[in-house]
Parts: sequence; structure tokens; C-alpha cells
Amino acid sequence: MKRCLCVLLLLLPLAGRAHPWISIFRDTYFTFGMPLDRPLTRDTGDIKFQLSLKLHPIDIGPKWQFYVAYSQLTVWNAFGESCPFKDNAYMPGFYFEGDLGKDNRLIAGYEHRSNGRPYFGNPLSSPDHDDYSRSMNYLKVVWDKKWGNSDLVVSARGGFSSGVGDYERRKKVFTQDLFLYYMGYVTLGYCYDDGIFGADVFVTPIVNKSIANVTAEASWQFHPKLPRLFVQFHYGFDEALCDCVAGGVPPLSLRFGLLVNAPAICKPY
Repeated sequence: MKRCLCVLLLLLPLAGRAHPWISIFRDTYFTFGMPLDRPLTRDTGDIKFQLSLKLHPIDIGPKWQFYVAYSQLTVWNAFGESCPFKDNAYMPGFYFEGDLGKDNRLIAGYEHRSNGRPYFGNPLSSPDHDDYSRSMNYLKVVWDKKWGNSDLVVSARGGFSSGVGDYERRKKVFTQDLFLYYMGYVTLGYCYDDGIFGADVFVTPIVNKSIANVTAEASWQFHPKLPRLFVQFHYGFDEALCDCVAGGVPPLSLRFGLLVNAPAICKPY
């Protein structure tokens, strides 16, 4: 045990680092939600929260950094009978981030995203089979351009996925449907933050449907030592992966809550 601690201390020096050990990756927030496309009831109201951190195990300089990150997005039917969780999205990954100069930033890495529901046995006969099991693995590149209090973000990803519908997945064949019909390949974003008021909008066109996943948010810092007041509008399939079903209609929602700690720069959607 002592030997392990000595090795850890040698690998993790306590001074002279360009980046902190642990910091925020995506936004961390807690919200109460209501649907805009159907009546508000105990079963349609929900709680949504996101936790996201990144760890810098290696310090490679002031302009470039390597980190591993974990994000979890949860939609909770907290007001329904038995208060079930509707869905979770687990998003671990590792990334390289670089300062390209002239307020340009690049992030490249690998990310896994799934809702943690298992695939077992024969889906035609096994009671352990879950038709809402979703999984994605992809490479991701994000370009961020900052000017003043604003950021312009272009994010692209590509990889393979599994778990949509009940056709090829019966043979355990990977598909592209999560990208083509539900999640999209490219996201465009704009962010503004002056330290007190923040706003952003992200749009992801869906390749094989005439819609786009849209997230628009605003936050207000009314006291420097307290979380921000937060409002979020969302339309699309990229919130709860269990909404990604053949022939499904994208949900439309409005949420209010607290933004606990936003990143210093625009989020890497």
C-alpha cells in the first residue's frame, strides 16, 4: 500500500501544473421539466440533471492538454408512480485539446455513449432482452472560435452504433441508425457569456429526417457565490436515448433549474 502511494505521488506532482487535476467538462445542472407537446401531468413532468467532470492525469504544457472525462445525463420521472428513471446517458471518453492561437481551440477524442441497458439472449424469447438498449462509439472533433464574450462551435463525430429497432440488432449487427436518424453527425453552436448572463444554442441536423435536434439555454448569475438560474428549451432525440425509436416523434420540453458550474468556455457538444 505504501509503495502504491509513493508511485502515485511521483506520477501526480502537486505544483507547477498548467491545468488543474479536476475541472468541469460539460455543463453541470439540475432542472425541473415540463412538456410543450402534451399536457403537463405527474407522468409527463420530470427532473433532468447532468454531471460532468474531466481529469488531467498528464500535464503536457500550457497550450496542449490530455484528459479523460465522464458525463452523465439523467431524465427522471420523479413525479410519477414509483418515481422511475426514464433514461440515462453515460458518456466516458478521452480527449486531446489544443490552443491553436488567435482564440481558436481544437478538441479531438474518443467517446462512448450508452444508456446502460443490457442486451442479452434471443430478443424473440429472452425476458432479459431490452428493446431500448442503445450504444454508440465515435471519434469526435470540435473546433471553437472565441471573440469577445462569444464562441462559435463546430462539432463533428462519426463511428458506429447499435440498438435501434428490432431488425439487424437481432443478429447483433452494428448499425448507423442512431447517427442517421436520431443523433446526427455535425453540430453547430453559438455561445455568449459576459460573466453574469449566458446564452447558447446548438443545432444538429438529422441526415435522414427533415428535422434537427435543438437545444437553447439561458442562465443568469445573480450572486457570484451561488449557482446560476437556468432555463433550457429542447427539441429532438438526443436527450434520452430511449426516445430513439423507429417512427418516433421528437419530444419538446422546457426546463428550469440551477446551473451549478458552467465551463469557462463554450461546451464541447
